[in-house]
Amino acid sequence: MTSVSSAPQGTAFEEMMTLYRVCVHIQQGSKTLLGHAEEMAAIAINAAIAAARSKGNQRALGVLANEAARISQRISSQVSEIQGAASTLAKRGLFGVLKCREAQTMTVARRRIADGANADIVQAAICRNEEEVQRVLRDVEAMREAITEQWRAIDRQNARIIQIAAAFRIEATRDDSLGAYFTHIATLLNALNEQIKESSEQLRRLLDQFAAPSARARRPLADRSPVRLRP
Repeated sequence: MTSVSSAPQGTAFEEMMTLYRVCVHIQQGSKTLLGHAEEMAAIAINAAIAAARSKGNQRALGVLANEAARISQRISSQVSEIQGAASTLAKRGLFGVLKCREAQTMTVARRRIADGANADIVQAAICRNEEEVQRVLRDVEAMREAITEQWRAIDRQNARIIQIAAAFRIEATRDDSLGAYFTHIATLLNALNEQIKESSEQLRRLLDQFAAPSARARRPLADRSPVRLRP
């Protein structure tokens, strides 16, 4: 009688479930980042008003206000990219879960088949399912890199927020009438920077959960033994 090892499907199943859960959390976390971008847009409006009212360096303040608005737009765009990638990966993860379940079911059935020809048919189907799972895992790596790139871009925008806040604090010391207003804008920017930093760190931890595909996923399909028949 022949028998089949089902451990590989079990490992892949866990990877697919982890992928799906991580992607859902990324989508939820990115909503928070989107809220931060909206806050940045509101601060940019206040900064533009301050620049228009200033009797000092209006031009420089106007440049800072415009830069704050652009940062808001960039973060919104980057978050949208992250949400789209996470949504795609979540769907791929569910597809992978389905294929793993099918492979597990067929593996159990394969153990009970005595006829060699029928066993070969089931075996071929199991291998096809494994190939589908491997494609999902390769997609994970490509999409993870895309999400990571956007995450790093958000961090770069956040670093710029600190610079804008510092510039407004400097202007606060130069304008007696609007100094308190400029200081308030700088305080809002610093607080927003900390919030974005916290959300970004949460996103990084989520990315780390599927940052390294399993050794099984990285090996060429021909080098693996997904399901071995034993006489």
